[in-house]
Amino acid sequence: MGKCYLNGELGDQINVTLAAAAYNLRQWIRLRLDSFISLFFKDLKLRISQHLISSNLFLRYTFSF
Repeated sequence: MGKCYLNGELGDQINVTLAAAAYNLRQWIRLRLDSFISLFFKDLKLRISQHLISSNLFLRYTFSF
């Protein structure tokens, strides 16, 4: 944790509370972003495999996702 620019004991308490809130917000955003990215790539992977399967019959047996 960096330097606390708020004065006194109350300033220290406010700083800790804001740091904890920022940490929790960062974790929440990371969780949501991971789930969004995994859904996006899952859809992208499905579209690519469907395109490959429809474009060539041989690829149906080599690229089975």
